[in-house]
Amino acid sequence: MSIPNLDQIIETMVHGFAFARSRTHPYLVLKTGKVCVLRDGPRKPSEDVRNSEIFAIEDGAAQLIALSKSMTSERHRVCIAHDRLDRNAEIEQLFKSNRFRYAAGEALFFSPTSKKPSEKPKWNVKRVTTEELERAVAKANRRRPGDFSKLKDDDRPDRQFVEMEGDRAIGWVTSIRTSDQFAWVANLQVDEEFRRKGIGRALMLALLKDDAKRGIKFSILAASKVGSTLYPQVGYTQAGLLQVFVPPRQP
Repeated sequence: MSIPNLDQIIETMVHGFAFARSRTHPYLVLKTGKVCVLRDGPRKPSEDVRNSEIFAIEDGAAQLIALSKSMTSERHRVCIAHDRLDRNAEIEQLFKSNRFRYAAGEALFFSPTSKKPSEKPKWNVKRVTTEELERAVAKANRRRPGDFSKLKDDDRPDRQFVEMEGDRAIGWVTSIRTSDQFAWVANLQVDEEFRRKGIGRALMLALLKDDAKRGIKFSILAASKVGSTLYPQVGYTQAGLLQVFVPPRQP
């Protein structure tokens, strides 16, 4: 089985991220050359506009910087991906010379959905298919519940998985299908009280199993340095790094 390239990984990330942000208001993906711009759809003058995000892989850095400089009235961050596993000094110097400030780095991971440890589950992870479970996850996430009528729809792009303690959601994660072969992992969370007990691992294994059942070939995610220790344990391989920069303030 061939492995996904960086273009496919970023495309999955961009569309998965936009889908997740579109829960409350459309968040659009606009591609221009080697750069993808993610921004809010049209809003009323009285409504707040969320920050935009600009994505590119390494060979699109110059276009990314030029586009960012033209977006003087739009709050945004720029995100550049490369296939090195650690921070890229050349990229950092390029952005620094253009007065961008380094903000963060996230490791980019992929896993074939067929590559998962075979083990007896220690937790009772469930797919969110009922109003009760959706309300529990929404409460834990401090958001409004979604559309209850479509929770059991197997054709919907997003599927949530949850671990419950009584009527309380203590861990949850979402898989967002972005194409026939790829899905994006969003919002893996475990309640602080229940961390280091294997719940995150159980959630990811349930997600991968369900992805494979639906014919998805690869699961893609981004992780902070702290969070990246879990994913290799459940079959993920780091493919590169996403470095995030903040543009200079405009006078």
